[in-house]
Amino acid sequence: LYLKHDDVVLCVLPLFHIFALNSVLLVSLRAGATVLLMQKFEIGALLELIQKHRVSVAAVVPPLVLALAKNPMVDSFDLSSIRLVLSGAAPLGKELEEALHRRVPQAIFGQGYGMTEAGPVVTMCPSFAKQPFSTKSGSCGPVVRNADLKVVDPETGASLDRNQPGEICIRGSQIMKGYLNDDEATARTIDVDGWLHTGDIGYVDDDDEIYIVDRVKELIKFK
Repeated sequence: LYLKHDDVVLCVLPLFHIFALNSVLLVSLRAGATVLLMQKFEIGALLELIQKHRVSVAAVVPPLVLALAKNPMVDSFDLSSIRLVLSGAAPLGKELEEALHRRVPQAIFGQGYGMTEAGPVVTMCPSFAKQPFSTKSGSCGPVVRNADLKVVDPETGASLDRNQPGEICIRGSQIMKGYLNDDEATARTIDVDGWLHTGDIGYVDDDDEIYIVDRVKELIKFK
C-alpha cells in the first residue's frame, strides 16, 4: 500500500483489528501521513471530518460503504478530496462499490485481503501501488511476493483449478508459527505441509487475481 506524506487517512476501525493496526496506522506512520481516528462511527461526524480535514484516503469496511453509498446526508458534504477508498475485513460487492463510486467518482477503489495469522497481508491490490493499475471489481489482487496460495475443496482437501471456489490456503515465511499454548488449534489451522487454512472461500481467476466470496464456517451443508 503506497501512501504519500501529505495524505490524510481516515480510520474509523478499531485498532485492535489487524486491518486498522497494520494497513492503516502503521502504513500511515511509515509514510509520514496524517491519521484521523474516530472513537465511534457516526455518519454526520464522519462526513464533517472528511470535509474539514480534506481526507484523501478512506479505510472502510462494507457496512461503512453502505452508509456512505445510501445515506442522503452525503450529498450535503464535499468528498472531492478522497483519492483512494481502501476496503477490507469482508468482501465488497460490485453493486455496493459502484454505488459509492458514483458519489466519489474521482476516487480509486481497491480491496485488500489478509488475516492476523497470515502475516497479515495475503494479497496486494494493484490499486494500492505507487502507480495504480486498474482493478476488476471484487478482486483483491494477486498473492503477495514470497508466498504460495492454493484453493482446495473444503471437504476433500483436493486442489481446485482456476475459477473454482474453495478454501483459500496460504504458505510462506510470513505466516504465524502457531497459536500460543494451543497445539490443537494450530494443527487444525496449519497442516503438515505448512499450508495455513484461512477458512475463507474464494477463487483465482485467469489473471491470477483472487476473489473472496464466503466463509467456510458460514456454509450450510445439505443433501
